[in-house]
Parts: sequence; structure tokens; C-alpha cells
Amino acid sequence: MIDQELSLFHDTSPILSITDLQTPLPCDERLWRSRNSAEWLKILQETYAGCSNVEYHSPTVYHEDLSLSHLFQNMLRDELETKSRKLSALRLKLLLHPLQTLVYHLGQLLSCFYGMHDNENGTRPHTTASTLLRLEEVQSSLHKWYDLAMLNHRVDSECRVTNGSLVLYHIIYLNTVTYFPGIERVVRREESSGHSWESALRSKQFIYQSDKAVFHALQVFMIISRMPKSGRPPWWSAALYRATLILWIDSVSLSNPGDSYEKERVRGLNSETSNELAIRAYLNDNYRVASLAMIDGECASGLPEDIILHCISLLEDGVPSRFSDGIKRKLHTILKNWKGF
Repeated sequence: MIDQELSLFHDTSPILSITDLQTPLPCDERLWRSRNSAEWLKILQETYAGCSNVEYHSPTVYHEDLSLSHLFQNMLRDELETKSRKLSALRLKLLLHPLQTLVYHLGQLLSCFYGMHDNENGTRPHTTASTLLRLEEVQSSLHKWYDLAMLNHRVDSECRVTNGSLVLYHIIYLNTVTYFPGIERVVRREESSGHSWESALRSKQFIYQSDKAVFHALQVFMIISRMPKSGRPPWWSAALYRATLILWIDSVSLSNPGDSYEKERVRGLNSETSNELAIRAYLNDNYRVASLAMIDGECASGLPEDIILHCISLLEDGVPSRFSDGIKRKLHTILKNWKGF
């Protein structure tokens, strides 16, 4: 799990390989949550009290279960439901690891083909077409994972593990429709010589599917906002940062001074009363600009700087840490550098 999270937020390749993860997974959820070896052994003995031998290598206890590698293969083959395997929240979170690996390596290739997602381009190289097909397959696998996760979420909507995994899912999906390292370099002026709308809009070449990017970024805001402040995962501020920059770039492009019309502003798409249908209605209308519901219940104007200010307010309202303070400093720097543009 740590390998997957480090890979996701540092934009690096995961260290572990799914083909190497052949050890059967523990059956009881309490084994995962044990705090030390003594507690783990006690739970193990309680769980398998009827077995004469509860050693780790016992074939009657552990080897009847699946490894993460086999579990992932079953998911790809649509066999999880047919085998009636109830997946715990932690097992679902583990399944994000091989999905993140697929998305990372595909993202490296996608970043080399700017403009290849343009549907009007009728003459694509064979490599481009096959890459797009592979992208659709990976997105389909992510949808399968989401459907499984929602089964758990409907039973226990307050589960911290499931809600945290849903945020990770949306960030992983964002990596199939955006190239975040490129976006961040432009926003931080690492690839531009000065301040201009044109240099900001260059980041659009790193957003392959704008409607899906905005949708999943808004979902990150919604889920984290509903999490208890003391129960958020340690990377929650990094997830907000990524969603913020993607929404910021989208807002910049829609607020281009060259536009001759005023776009209607859709209010509070990340609010408690908003839903998937409302977000998709916004995405289907090119004359609308999203605004975010602030912590005090008011709605921001939808201007680019308001998106960053909203993220800063969420960071300040959460449990402070050195990491979240660093994220806030980054966002304040972006506001300063792009003020007036």
C-alpha cells in the first residue's frame, strides 16, 4: 500500500511487481489491523481455534485463499463476483497497486503523444491507436474496481479505508486523462519565460480528456471535504493539491480574456447537495464555469484564484502538519506569481 501511494504522489514507478506478490492474503480483516505481533498471533488463534495447527504455512488455513496476484487476475477476468468473493476494504485498497502500475507506465507513453486524443485526427499512427485502445482497457479496469468499492461504500459510507481508497482511485484515474508533472511544471513556470495566458494554457496539452479530468478532480474535493478532519490519510493535502491545479488550469482556459461572452457560473459543484448528474450537466455545457462551495457555505466566483483559495481554506481547516503547510506555501506562491493574469 505504501509503495502504491509513494508511486502515485511522487509520479514514479512502483517498486513491487504484481507477479511477485504470490503470498496468500490474510483472511480475517482483524489480522490486517493488528498493532503488533502478539496481537496478530492472538487474533490468528481466535480465528482458527478449531484448527490443530495455525502455523503460517498451513495449507488448510491460508493456501485456500488467493494472493493479490490471483485476486487481480480474477478482477481482470470479471470472475470476482462469479466466485462470490466478498472483498474487504483493505483488499480493495491493495488492488489499486497493480492498477496504479498499469496507469503509470501507460502515462509515460501518453505524455509523448500530445494531441493524439483529438477525435478529428483521422490518420493516427499504429502506435497511437494501440495506445488509445490500451487506455480504454485500463479505464475499464478502473471502472470495475470502482463498482466493487461502491458495494462496500453503500454498506458503510463512513468507512475511512474505503473513502481513502476512493480518493486514490480518482487520482489514479486523473493520471489516465492528464499528465500532472507537465501541468505542475507550467504552473510553477519551469517551462515558461514569463506570465501570460498563453503559457498557462500550454498545460492544456497535458489534459487529454478535459471533461473526465474536471469530474474526477471535483470528486477528490467532495470526498475529502466529507472526511472527518482527524481521520484523513496523511496524503490528503497532496490529493487536494493535484485536483486544485487541474481545476485551476480548466478555469484559466474558460476565463481566457479573448472570449467575447460571459459564461454562466455553476455554483457549488463540490457541495454536499451536489451529485454526479449535476457535475456531468456542467461538463456537457461549454458556456459554464464551475465554482466551488467554500467552507462557510458561500460560493466562490469560479475565477482561477478562487479555486486555489478554496484549497488553502480546506488545508487550514484540517489538522495541520508540516506537509500540509508546505502545500499551502506552494499555493500561495502560485497566487503571487499569477496575480493579475
